Amino acid sequence: MKKKILFILLIFVGIIFASFFYIQSNIGNKFDDKLSFLRSAVPAEYRKIIKETIFVFKNQKILKKKIKRLEDKLSFQEKLTTNILENNKKFIFNFTENFEEFEESHNDHNYNLKLFSNSNLNLMGPRAYLAMDKDFLYLITGTGSLMYTSSRDIEKKTQIEFTKIKTNFLEINEKDFTHYHTTTIKSILIKDNNIYVSQVKKQSKDCFVSVVLKAKLDLSDIKFKELFNTGECIKVYSNQAGGNLADFKNNKILFTTGAFKTFEDMSDKRPANERNFPQIEDSYIGKIMSIDTETGVAKVLSMGHRNIQGMFYDKVKNVIYSTEHGPTGGDELNVNYGADTDEIENYGWPIASYGVQPDYWDESKKVYMKKLAPFYKSHIDHGYVEPLIWFTPALGITQIAKNPYNELLKKDVMYFGAMGWDIEEGDLSVHRLVLNNDGTVFDKSRIPIGDRVRDLLFDINKEKLYLFLENSGSIAILTKK
Repeated sequence: MKKKILFILLIFVGIIFASFFYIQSNIGNKFDDKLSFLRSAVPAEYRKIIKETIFVFKNQKILKKKIKRLEDKLSFQEKLTTNILENNKKFIFNFTENFEEFEESHNDHNYNLKLFSNSNLNLMGPRAYLAMDKDFLYLITGTGSLMYTSSRDIEKKTQIEFTKIKTNFLEINEKDFTHYHTTTIKSILIKDNNIYVSQVKKQSKDCFVSVVLKAKLDLSDIKFKELFNTGECIKVYSNQAGGNLADFKNNKILFTTGAFKTFEDMSDKRPANERNFPQIEDSYIGKIMSIDTETGVAKVLSMGHRNIQGMFYDKVKNVIYSTEHGPTGGDELNVNYGADTDEIENYGWPIASYGVQPDYWDESKKVYMKKLAPFYKSHIDHGYVEPLIWFTPALGITQIAKNPYNELLKKDVMYFGAMGWDIEEGDLSVHRLVLNNDGTVFDKSRIPIGDRVRDLLFDINKEKLYLFLENSGSIAILTKK
């Protein structure tokens, strides 16, 4: 009797398993008539629950296929847009909007904001950077497409026509890598009829390095050569790379590198002090340095940096201003008053920060990281340089520029961009900072833009700001009324 019951039970279990695997293997097959009665019998609101909880393995396969289709579609769109950027010789930015009454917070100042957009750059995003000389405005995309336009009476035009400059950028870089990441370019600088471009380069498999390229400025054909290479391999590509370029004294330029999340890698079993590169003087990671434009020789000026996104050198006062992303909160505006001394200033990352540990770290990682990165709030109490100002919540702070000494205010006026996503928190704006002669803050305010300000530069001759807005792929011209 017991054997009979056991036999029946085994048959029943077998039928259940067979039914389970049959149903699971045919989930998503709308042409299977044998399952149509089940679909009609089960209410629609329960089908999804059953699929996600009982037949979870098959559902995962279906989701993976959907993700793969979306990735393929996105890859096709990126390649299509990249192809347009590579092969088109002209790029038109059409006038889209003009905000005639744009009010600055805390002040009665009004601004004109004129927008010119290009849908290809909107698709290509999220990066593009600007540079100027006395005649032209230059733009370079995250994938290295370089173009220029005349800056004469640019604010009066109904469209801005950029002309593509032929370069060897994709010849000296891995094309697939550049197109896949779309953010390898980090900055552009024009100095003494030379053009400098910074990038993250794939040097070999699992080896990414920060590089500065140099070429003679030629509007028809530019041949870049490597001026500087950190020579320090980062195993995983990261946008925590810094990369800003700025003019400096004599025949030198300034260059920044980010921390590349090096100390966050828990799979790296080296002692913490051996891979905390921003705090290692002999490393080029997490630094501001000067680079000789003839020899490529670098000199570290400051250390303890996480991810600098903006930099400006005040030649009159011999001061370096830099803006830096914090982890979660803790964006900083830093000042180096000893711009070219033998003393290396230390700004504290990752020991000191006004930010907090990122939410994407799990609890075990937070405990592990706290030993290496305690995030002391006071910098100066622990031997580091205190930021001039800091922001929590973070702004996604970006490029910084200076309006030459304001004779009316008798003070320096600085502007810097903000990305982020919440305009109420100060994101999506241009911030204005007025400094006393001793470097302390006299006043700060912001001009809400409503778009992520990736880059900005100040046109000294015309007293206007040029912005690159990455959400809309727009060039904006901001003028004070």
